[in-house]
This record gives sequence, structure tokens and C-alpha cells, in this order.
Amino acid sequence: MVYHYFTLLFVYFFTQNDKLSTSSSPLLTDPRQHRLEVDELKVQLNNSLLELTNAETEILSLKHFKLQVRYFQEKSTWEQELNAAEIELVTSGQRVEELCRQLGSSREQVVRLREELESVTRTKQELEERMNRGMEENENLYR
Repeated sequence: MVYHYFTLLFVYFFTQNDKLSTSSSPLLTDPRQHRLEVDELKVQLNNSLLELTNAETEILSLKHFKLQVRYFQEKSTWEQELNAAEIELVTSGQRVEELCRQLGSSREQVVRLREELESVTRTKQELEERMNRGMEENENLYR
């Protein structure tokens, strides 16, 4: 945009220069001096345009550099967060495995306790039956 402005200024300058050189202005007494000044101004304008182009290039380069820095910073942050999530996932997986082992062990204990409970219940029933028979036999003896 600035480059475009200087280009328009350059074109305007030379159109005005042509008008001045064709007019018979009393201020322009020596055409050689005028030509030297115009040439010097052309050189200054070209130098300014070159500086402007260099500045625009540097700005674009800095913007690109800043984008790269930002990209690598964000990438590094994402990688750190991903690594932390992976570690947490592994830790959670290990905890799940441990809980599954404990659950299996607890189930085995429940099965054993149920078997013992059934055995104790059967034994209790047998003992109650024997006691009832023994009480009946006792009653029959005293009658």
C-alpha cells in the first residue's frame, strides 16, 4: 500500500517536472541545474522506494518469524499436555488392572464364604434335626 503511494507520487512528480520544464517560469533560469536537481530527486525517490521495499520485506519476515515462534510454543505446549495425558492414561490403566485383580480376588472370597455358609447351614440343619430327634427320643423314654 505504501509502495503504491510512492509510485503515484513518483508519477505525479515526473508529470509536474515535464510541465515545469516546458513552461517558461522565471524561477528556472538554468535548465542544467534543474535537471541535476531532478536527477538527484529521482535517486532519492528510488532509494526511498528501495528502503520501503526492504522495510516491507523485513516486516513480513518478522511476522513469519513470530508465527513460527508461536507455532513451536503451542506445539511444545500440546506435546507436554499430550505426554501428561498419556502418563495419566497409563497410570489409570494400571489402577484399573489392580482393581480388576482385587475384584477377582474378592469374588473368589465371596464364593468361598458362600460355600462355607452353605456348609454351616447344612451342619446347623443336621444338628437341629439330631437335636429334635434326641429330644423326641428323650420324651419317649420318659413316657
